[in-house]
Amino acid sequence: AANETLDLVVTGSFSNLALAMNTDPGTFLSKVGTVYFSGALVEPATNKPYIEQKNFSPEDHRYGSNAFPHTDRTPGTSWNVFLDPISASQIFSSGVKIVASTWDSQNVLQISEEDP
Repeated sequence: AANETLDLVVTGSFSNLALAMNTDPGTFLSKVGTVYFSGALVEPATNKPYIEQKNFSPEDHRYGSNAFPHTDRTPGTSWNVFLDPISASQIFSSGVKIVASTWDSQNVLQISEEDP
């Protein structure tokens, strides 16, 4: 219906979603209810994130020389945001409701075939 909103689940980068928003912001903001996305890791405050600096070269890639230059993740970061941080930032600051499903929570989700 004309007054209904659409909830979206982002399972990759935010590129296409940001493109849609930038193409027609009025329609996007009036039609999108909640954006759910997979990303991030919540750790206890006592844990310090482990960051390893790497110099990437084609020989280092697990997927060959045609791979995206950064094929390894930094623990505690979101690959889906890392792929296109500008688009993710645009969606996060757009005013739409955002719900993040962290890696921690995804590991304990129970879904069955009977779920709607």
